[in-house]
Amino acid sequence: MRMWLRQATLTLGGNRYTLDGLNFTFKVQFEDRPKVSTAQLEVYNLAPSTRASLKKGDPVIITAGYQDDMGCIFVGAVADFSHDFNNLDVITKITAADSLEEWLGTYVNKTYKAGMYAADIIDDLLNIFGVEVAMVKLAVNKHYPGCRVCRGKLKDVLTEIACSDCKSRLVIRCGQIIINPPQEGVTTGYLLTPQTGLLKASSKSEAQSITTKTTATDKTRSQQAEDEGNATRSCLLNYHIGVADVITIQDSQTNGSFLVTAGTHEGSRSGNWQTTVEVKPA
Repeated sequence: MRMWLRQATLTLGGNRYTLDGLNFTFKVQFEDRPKVSTAQLEVYNLAPSTRASLKKGDPVIITAGYQDDMGCIFVGAVADFSHDFNNLDVITKITAADSLEEWLGTYVNKTYKAGMYAADIIDDLLNIFGVEVAMVKLAVNKHYPGCRVCRGKLKDVLTEIACSDCKSRLVIRCGQIIINPPQEGVTTGYLLTPQTGLLKASSKSEAQSITTKTTATDKTRSQQAEDEGNATRSCLLNYHIGVADVITIQDSQTNGSFLVTAGTHEGSRSGNWQTTVEVKPA
C-alpha cells in the first residue's frame, strides 16, 4: 500500500468532489453501541449556488484511502450546517449522521400475535426501517408466548428487542444495519502492524509509572480500561477497520486479537490522515 498518496471523495447532495479539487477535512466517529455514527466536515469555498441549496437531509458520503485503495467510511445525511466567512475563505461546517432520517424519524405501532420469535419480528421491522441490512444473527432468538406490542420510535423498539431481549449487538455502519452476538466481530482477520500503518503507542513503562501511583478507587476510566487489557491505538487512515471488527495488532508492545469498540477516521489535505481505535481483548 502506498501510504503517502492520500485520496478522498465527498458526495454532498447531488455533487461529488475529490480532495484534489475541493479542500475539505473530515472526522468520522463510531462506537459499538445502538446509536448512529457521526461525521464532522469543514468544506472550503463551495460555490455560492451550492451553499444556497444545501439543506438538512442532503446525502453525505465520504470515501478515503490511497491512490489505488479507497473505501467508504461514512454514509449518512446532513444534520446541521453553517457558513463561516474567514477573510477570503468561506468555510462550510457540516454535522452529518448515519442514516439520520430512517433511524430517528420512523415510528412503528404494531402488535404481533402470540407465539412469534424475535427473529421474525425483527425481519418484519427491518422491512419498515428502509436501510440496507448487512447482518442479522441473534445471540438469543427469544420466543414470545404472548402478543408482542411494538410502539414508538423504530430505533427504540429494535434496540429493545435485539439488545435487551436477544442479548445482541446493534450498530449502523456506513448505512447498513448489523445485528450479531456482542462477542463476535463483524469482520475478522485484519492484521495491523507497523508495515501496514500501525503507529507507535505510549510505552508500557510510561503506563506503569502512572498506574502504580493510583489506587483502585480513584483510577480514571482510561486507566481502568488499560488494566483490563483495553487500549487505544492509531494507524494511518484505514477504511477497512470499523466498529465491532476483530483485528490482530502486532508490534513490539502488543501481540493479540482485539475487538474494536470505538474509533475515528480523520483526514485532510496536509494534516491528520489516521484511524484511531479503542479496542479490548477479543
